[in-house]
Amino acid sequence: MIRKKGFCVPGLSTQEIRDTALTCRRALGITRGVRAVDIIEMILPEVLDGFEYEIKYRHELEEHHARTYPDRNLIQIREDIYDNACRLSRATVNQCGRDNFTLAHEIGHLFLHRGAIGYARGNIDTSHERYEDSEWQADQFAAEFLMPYDQIHIGMTVNAIQQMYLVSRAAAQNRLSYLSRKTN
Repeated sequence: MIRKKGFCVPGLSTQEIRDTALTCRRALGITRGVRAVDIIEMILPEVLDGFEYEIKYRHELEEHHARTYPDRNLIQIREDIYDNACRLSRATVNQCGRDNFTLAHEIGHLFLHRGAIGYARGNIDTSHERYEDSEWQADQFAAEFLMPYDQIHIGMTVNAIQQMYLVSRAAAQNRLSYLSRKTN
């Protein structure tokens, strides 16, 4: 899937994003797979002053799966994405794992882009570098938050990663591919 570029934000390296995601995991007591919807519903309201989430109808968010307003501590989630995220289990990971990644991506915007304007995938000026792209950064955060780099090993199967970390097949394949490029 080719992702549209997002807003230009201060550049972050993969290591800086990894460190932020791991700090979040530790602070939240996460050791293995996690349902991002549980973080949004139960934990973020307790740890972020004024945090709210809203469930929106498809016509309200149109093509956007979710939208984050880091400056307002607000995540808006399209109803079908929220419903799938709530249904996520090891038995439904093939159908709902992508939605878990989507919500972790939105959590990434909250922690990486504090005080910034709202983010949603869309047609944005593309004249900035990848490491300065809000969407690339949030995707990196989601990958690190859901599938920590130090917990994925060569020899793990895509299915094992899906089941352990509650992610889509594509996300698990991408993570294994990334790891193999880094170890070669």
